[in-house]
Amino acid sequence: METVGLKRKNSIWIYLALGSIGVIGQAILLRHDLSDSYPYKLMGQLSDQYAQIGNLGVVIAPALSIATIFIFPSARRFLFPAVATLICPLIFLIVFEYVLWRSPDQGLGRFIPHFDVVTSASVQWLFVKLVVSLSGAGFLLGLVSGGLASLLERWLRK
Repeated sequence: METVGLKRKNSIWIYLALGSIGVIGQAILLRHDLSDSYPYKLMGQLSDQYAQIGNLGVVIAPALSIATIFIFPSARRFLFPAVATLICPLIFLIVFEYVLWRSPDQGLGRFIPHFDVVTSASVQWLFVKLVVSLSGAGFLLGLVSGGLASLLERWLRK
């Protein structure tokens, strides 16, 4: 009987691993977009700032989103991957917005075209759309993977 309780306590690591895989993948994708892809890479001086945001966010966002799992230990475990993958891109967006808010390029300079009539404001909106779509997709995939892990856990207990 005690081994079943021990197995249930240890099963949290499965959900933690699923959530970790999801948030690390999301963070790497967002960092890649900010550092190595169009239009962020071609924004002149701002491209260095976007790369710094990517390097900062790839560390902070996964760490904080996984930490939320430990803040709510009594929550249903199958929701851990979904919540972590929902929160990670949003934390990345908060880092993005904070760094841009602290930037000296704020104000009307955000609306001056850099190339191809792309402005800092349009790039910012593009990143917001990416974060929202990635957060939604991560939440759905997290629900599916957490639900499948929960079903597998129940099946193995029988």
